[in-house]
Amino acid sequence: MAANDVPGPSTAGRLSAGAAGSVHLDRMKDTGLVAVSGPLDDVAEVAHRAVLDTLADDVSAVVCDLSEATGPTDSESTALLASVGSEVRQWPGTPVGMVCPTVRLREGFARHPDSRYLVIAERRPRSWPASRAGLTRPS
Repeated sequence: MAANDVPGPSTAGRLSAGAAGSVHLDRMKDTGLVAVSGPLDDVAEVAHRAVLDTLADDVSAVVCDLSEATGPTDSESTALLASVGSEVRQWPGTPVGMVCPTVRLREGFARHPDSRYLVIAERRPRSWPASRAGLTRPS
């Protein structure tokens, strides 16, 4: 699957994001799930596009799980993902959440003004089952 091919509402998929990282897409009812793994610098652009494409796919919410993202948090990649907040205003009533288990990543988002339009959380809600996208229950 190419980086621009985002799966439809009832499918899951894996987007290539470089040799060391990947972005997985899935749906849980009417919530779009974007799971990111690997070096943030390698996956941020594909993850950014996937979140925006998922928003445009008529979902009630989008969650970008950065639990498996690695690398520096004071990078352009953090700024790119935080910039999703400026786009959220085009979809009023559709929250976008970023799951950031590390304090440094949450603080990195907090430094960017557009992140005020995002829901930043330490973990996914326990009520969400693990999905085919490789998301796992928090410990």
